[in-house]
Amino acid sequence: MRVTVDDGATGEPDGDGDGYADGGSGGEGEGEGLTMRVGEAGTARERRGGAVWLLGVVCVVLLAGVVVFAGVRGASGAADRAAQTQAAVVQSAVSAAQLAGEAASIPASPATTAIGEAVPAPWAAPADPRVRAAMAGFGLLTTEGTALHIHAHLTVTVNGVRETVPGEVGIDQVSGLVSPLHTHDTTGILHIESPVQADFTLGQFFTEWNVALDGSRVGSYGPTDGSVLTVFVDRVSTTADPASIVFTNKMDIDLVYGPASTPAVPPTPFVWPAQY
Repeated sequence: MRVTVDDGATGEPDGDGDGYADGGSGGEGEGEGLTMRVGEAGTARERRGGAVWLLGVVCVVLLAGVVVFAGVRGASGAADRAAQTQAAVVQSAVSAAQLAGEAASIPASPATTAIGEAVPAPWAAPADPRVRAAMAGFGLLTTEGTALHIHAHLTVTVNGVRETVPGEVGIDQVSGLVSPLHTHDTTGILHIESPVQADFTLGQFFTEWNVALDGSRVGSYGPTDGSVLTVFVDRVSTTADPASIVFTNKMDIDLVYGPASTPAVPPTPFVWPAQY
């Protein structure tokens, strides 16, 4: 038989005759254990609740950080785009002003004489393209012009020998600047690419090339040795001063120097590449 008392103790028969076992202290232990377990359970719940609350706070903070970062990044991106747009506008204005200045450097009336050295062939491209272009009457450009874009072809024959018209006459490889009148290669093709409509002459090109040219001589070759200079434009001879020839598109110019006793003939016609 088990008897329950108010304080939660239990007693059982023992051998001392009072009919009850000394179990009071055991009952208290069980009650205390129950209380501890209940308390521990409550503490665990509190801990879990605190953890959940802390996790929620962390999530809110992280979310707020993401929102702020996105806002800052968005503002920064907008500022970058605005700065890029402003830079493009400024660059465009600078380019326009630069092109206007370059266009102003093209003379309205071109030189009809050449300023160059009276030296024998071969004639290389000069090392001072900026100076030579200035002597021809114009400055160098940051880019090839498009308002006038034509080409002419030039050959120079001295005593039966075809002399090379060098590439990169009028091109400054160091600065990257280019004259509106220049060559790219040794084909004899002259490129006239100007930011404004204007006339350009063979005399200007020979000034850039630094080779003497007039109605009777090319380089050091003149009439003193019994030879003559014959000028052909599109295979037709002309007595005009070759320095005054104004370029037209796909004009073919041949300068032939040789004995006066031998009739001069132009080289075979130049065949223009398809891209021209």
